Amino acid sequence: MRSVSPTLPSAPPPTPEPQLDTYLSEISQKPWVLGYVPATEFESSTSKWSQITSMPWIHVGERVDSGKSYEIAVDPSWLSFHGLVLNLDYNPTQPTEGEIRVHGSWEATTKAQARFVRNAVYTIRTECSRGHEECYRGLAESNNLTTPLERAILNLDILVSSVYIGSSNSDNTLQESDPRVRKYLTQRLVFLGLNLLGNYNSSYALELLEKNEDDLLEPFRNGHRNLLKRQTKISEGLEVQTIYLLRNLLEFCGHTPVEHRQYAFNPEYTASGNANLYGLLIGITGTNEFGHFDTEQMRNALLNSNLFTEDPDISFSDPVEWSEYMMEFLPIGFPKGHLHIPRQVLSRLGFGQVDLFFMHIEQIYQQRPSLRKPENNVLLLFTWSLMVHGLPLQALSEWVRSSDGVALYQRMVEDFQISQEPEQLALTLSALLCWGRLFLCNRNDIVGPTNGSYLDDLDAILNGQSLSNRWIVFERISFSFLRVLDTLGGEYKDISRFMAVALLKKAPLLDPFDGFSDQYLVRRIQSRFNHKIAFELTEPLHLMLQSSVDNGTEWVLVSSHL
Repeated sequence: MRSVSPTLPSAPPPTPEPQLDTYLSEISQKPWVLGYVPATEFESSTSKWSQITSMPWIHVGERVDSGKSYEIAVDPSWLSFHGLVLNLDYNPTQPTEGEIRVHGSWEATTKAQARFVRNAVYTIRTECSRGHEECYRGLAESNNLTTPLERAILNLDILVSSVYIGSSNSDNTLQESDPRVRKYLTQRLVFLGLNLLGNYNSSYALELLEKNEDDLLEPFRNGHRNLLKRQTKISEGLEVQTIYLLRNLLEFCGHTPVEHRQYAFNPEYTASGNANLYGLLIGITGTNEFGHFDTEQMRNALLNSNLFTEDPDISFSDPVEWSEYMMEFLPIGFPKGHLHIPRQVLSRLGFGQVDLFFMHIEQIYQQRPSLRKPENNVLLLFTWSLMVHGLPLQALSEWVRSSDGVALYQRMVEDFQISQEPEQLALTLSALLCWGRLFLCNRNDIVGPTNGSYLDDLDAILNGQSLSNRWIVFERISFSFLRVLDTLGGEYKDISRFMAVALLKKAPLLDPFDGFSDQYLVRRIQSRFNHKIAFELTEPLHLMLQSSVDNGTEWVLVSSHL
């Protein structure tokens, strides 16, 4: 029998260095640190620094401190791995003592900060690791330079592509960005400016139409030459919003999305405000809503601009299509009929407010599906505006005085007179109350009834009379509505809560004739009578109780006898 030699196990493969694998897997993940190394140490033939300068986790910057040291950005994990020491007592946004002696403190600091922003832009735009980028962004944030840095990055993306613009003495050359993107950008800035003006024959419009692409890009070139100077005289918060808006417009025009840090949208800004921030970039401001223009006049105006005629490859189509397409991507306006709210009101509400309002109406419509009608949206806007803010919104206060606002009032007056479901009646009455508060908020109205009772005043108003106590009447009738709902209870509890919130105040002392208002509303709610029938059945002469006010007996509310 042949013997078989035992099979020996093969030698295991060499174990990789766990530290090295771990470090390599974390490259570009950890924030780097920025410091300096003395030039004598860095350049020494025995120095470990010279052996690792080509590694992906280290970046050797320019010489600093009059050439005495090298600026080093590095993944901190590798410092301990290689036993290297980096002097971290270094802030590149601050000048050296020598620079202060030469230039003075203010100028030296300005030069140091501008130098830091240039280096940071170069680093971020040369596809550095995420850790390296975070290092510079962190320094910018801690030294209040985030906005200048983001502005410089944006200007660079508008003017050039992936190549850093050095100082005036640099040998670097400009590699221009896609000329079609720049053309689209300047075209749309002109279109935005004309939308704001409305009058295309004004001196501002004619001056704008005369500008060519170079004229419109000059502010961005100036911004790149003067890194710490704002392009427009606006606050820090407005500039952050402008950076967001311009980044979105640039990408809308075809630039590759690359800068997630510039998507910090502030929902408090209105569509009108955002459009005017675009306009400030080209020296234009105006009150016209974006998308509200005469199509033929706009087309003719744009065709007088070289931007739309000198390039046969870029033609101008329908301005209405342009505006609708731009509103889909840019927070500058709303399509006609959006939420069935007047455009001039929506354009002056913050985008966050519009979102909140949409959620509000959806909640109301889920609770009361019968209210889901397009024409109810504007009524709910009136009631919501006072519920949320407690004070009239300026956009609504001005709109109610317009011809459209007055037409809405007439529509509500007519609707209130017809037979309606209780929830629709409550909404219409609440909207009338809010409309009256907005329209008459600065008037010294008569507080008491002018025709003997608030119910008689209501009838006079519904029949076309313009009483000076109009909003007081709507308020007193609303309190009567609330009393009746509370008495009926049951299915009317949620309507009662809605009315209570819309009233925004405690009930006033009862008027001797408030009982008639209560009885009138009982007939309208329970019997679904229209105004004419309910009013005739509730006429005070037909409902006088045994005791009267003249005899000194307090009036008993009719609703208490339901």
